[in-house]
Amino acid sequence: MPGHQDAWRSEADGSVAAYVGAFRLVVRRPGDARGPVRFMVLRREGGDGPHALVGSGTEPDVRTAMNKAARMADRLVGPPQGGMRRAV
Repeated sequence: MPGHQDAWRSEADGSVAAYVGAFRLVVRRPGDARGPVRFMVLRREGGDGPHALVGSGTEPDVRTAMNKAARMADRLVGPPQGGMRRAV
C-alpha cells in the first residue's frame, strides 16, 4: 500500500492522520500556509496509553510529507512475514 493513500483522514485541527499498525502518522501544514510541512510518526504505548514520538521531519508539501511518514512507519513495522521487503 504505497503511501497508505486510503488510510489518511482529515482531523479537526486541519492536519491529516493515518494508523499503520501500532503507529499514528500525522501531517500538519504550517499555520501561515508558508514554510515546510511537518510530519510525525507516533507509537501508542499499550492499549490506550499515550503516544510516543518515534520519528518526524519536514517536507516542502503535504503529499511528500505523507509519503515520507508512511515509508518511515513501514520500516518500523518491519519486513513482511516469510520474505524480504521490496526496495522503494
